[in-house]
Amino acid sequence: MAKRKFSRKKSKKKTSSSSVKYISIILLLLILIVVLGYLSYKGWNSKQRTNLQPLSTVVSTSMGPVEYFSKGEGQVILLSHMEGSGADNLKLFDGLTAAGFRLICPSRPGYLNTPLNENATYAYQAELFSVLLKQLNINEKVIVMGISAGGPTAIEFAKKYPEKSKALILINAATDKIDSTANLTDALRLKSIPFLDEKSDIASWLVYNLAKYNTRKVITSLLEKNSKYAPADREMKVAELVNLAGAKEDLLRYLESVSIYSKRSEGLNNDLNNLATYKPGSGKIRIPVLIIHSKTDNVIEFSKAEKFKKTADNAELYSYEGNGHAIWLEEDLKNITAKTIEFIKNSKEVIPYEIGIAGTTWVNKSDGALLQIKSDGNFNLDFPSVDEKKFYQGKAIVVDDQISFTYNPGNETCANIAGIYRFVLNDGNLELKALNDDCKMRKQHFAKGWFKID
Repeated sequence: MAKRKFSRKKSKKKTSSSSVKYISIILLLLILIVVLGYLSYKGWNSKQRTNLQPLSTVVSTSMGPVEYFSKGEGQVILLSHMEGSGADNLKLFDGLTAAGFRLICPSRPGYLNTPLNENATYAYQAELFSVLLKQLNINEKVIVMGISAGGPTAIEFAKKYPEKSKALILINAATDKIDSTANLTDALRLKSIPFLDEKSDIASWLVYNLAKYNTRKVITSLLEKNSKYAPADREMKVAELVNLAGAKEDLLRYLESVSIYSKRSEGLNNDLNNLATYKPGSGKIRIPVLIIHSKTDNVIEFSKAEKFKKTADNAELYSYEGNGHAIWLEEDLKNITAKTIEFIKNSKEVIPYEIGIAGTTWVNKSDGALLQIKSDGNFNLDFPSVDEKKFYQGKAIVVDDQISFTYNPGNETCANIAGIYRFVLNDGNLELKALNDDCKMRKQHFAKGWFKID
């Protein structure tokens, strides 16, 4: 009996020892998994940051540092990137650079290496784009393109700098305030990760790796948050997308353009604040406009695109089914690129008179005189004065970059004498250089320069 009791105690001790051993192995395996995961994350994070550097340039402007990416040669397309992205958003549009365009994409304030200004409204961002072009010595007219939350910056640029804008292209873009930005914020998270928020770089690493090994899962999550598809239709759409050649590569390229959240979160929060209060500036857009919008967009309603079309004089709306908000894989991206190229080639440039001079009140820098050039070819010149109010009317004829002024009969000064000037529009200023004007008083006065008021 004594030997049996001794044997049982020995058996219990042996069992306890085995349990400790198994637990130790499990803990070691867990530690190993955590270490390997951390090393994988650090390697991925480092690679993503390194990939941003070759195309990135930070320049000093009169409004502070601005980061931009530039790619391709030819007609300049100024790209205002989507929310949660940055200058690297241009990587999604290789089809445009391959077609002979040069894409310039600045990181808007708070994104990547462009610092956030306290008052970084969309009007401010449009001005920042203008000074960047000046810094880069780009004097030609650009095609300005706005993606999603980058739309308002593109709109404000086209309105404020018509003399610098050849055409406006909006893709799934915000064109007015968004009453609730919850869908937009949720869409950027891609997948709910309870212990992480959208600022976490680890979250973007997890989603990126999930997309590599379970493309279907991430595409399903994207469509759940970004599209209006009913569950059954969504399943069919997912099955169609995952079977496309290159779908995984397109998805990973998209995820790369919104990864490293910590370098984009300030800009994203600024976008969300701006979108809640944004109101487009006054005045119509007279340059050609192409609006591309998905009918299944769950973040920015298709009706917003239809409404904006009515506010522009020369706008075209191209609708497509798509995968919801700003999710382009394979065929959609090709169709959007093809439509964009077709639009640019067929767009007729509106002469500066129609978009930059007419319908605007110009103030003389010397004495505050008000010059109004009307679309019907008439003009008014008003000299506000306490002692003596002078008011002139006449005809204004524009040919290319020249304009002639003739005062109507009955004016005391230089009636029926035509003055021919070359005009230049530059950052809201009108410069008139006399080519032939025998009216010395007008010639001296017009040469002082003018600035516009809205």
